[in-house]
Amino acid sequence: MMCPKFSDIVQVAVVVTDIESAMERYETVYGIGPWETMHLTRDSARNIIVNGVPISEEEDYQAILAMARAGNMNLELIQPLTPNSDYYTFLQEHGEGFHHVAIVQDPSFFSLMEERGIKQLASATIGHTDCVYYDTRKELGFIVETFRETEAAGT
Repeated sequence: MMCPKFSDIVQVAVVVTDIESAMERYETVYGIGPWETMHLTRDSARNIIVNGVPISEEEDYQAILAMARAGNMNLELIQPLTPNSDYYTFLQEHGEGFHHVAIVQDPSFFSLMEERGIKQLASATIGHTDCVYYDTRKELGFIVETFRETEAAGT
C-alpha cells in the first residue's frame, strides 16, 4: 500500500470581509474561541510570492489572521487588507468562504506536487516557517497549505 502523502489536517481557513464580526459570530453563536490575532505585514512575512510573482520589499502587504481551536484542529479566519494577496483574489472571485486546509505532509508531498504540475498559488516565510499554498482544487477540491521549518529555526 502507498504511504499517505499527508497524515493530518491541522487547520481549516476561511476568508472573511470583517474579521471582528466573524470572530464574534463564531464565538457567541458557535462557541469557537478565544481567538489569537496576528497582523500579517512586511515586518512579519518575507519572501512573499503570489501567483508566481514576488512581492517587492517596498510593496505594502497586509492581512489580519485569527486562530482558534476547534476540536483537534485550528480554525483560521483571514481578512485581506491589501489587493496583492491570494486571499484578496479569492474574496473578489468567491466572496467569503472556505479557502484552504493546512496539512502535516510527508516529505514526498512536495515532489508529488511538482510531478503532477500542481502550481503554487502563494508562499511566504513567517518567522522560521515556510508556508506554501498549492492549487489542488482540481484534484482534491480545495487548496492545500504546507509548512516547513527553515534552517534558521534550528539555530
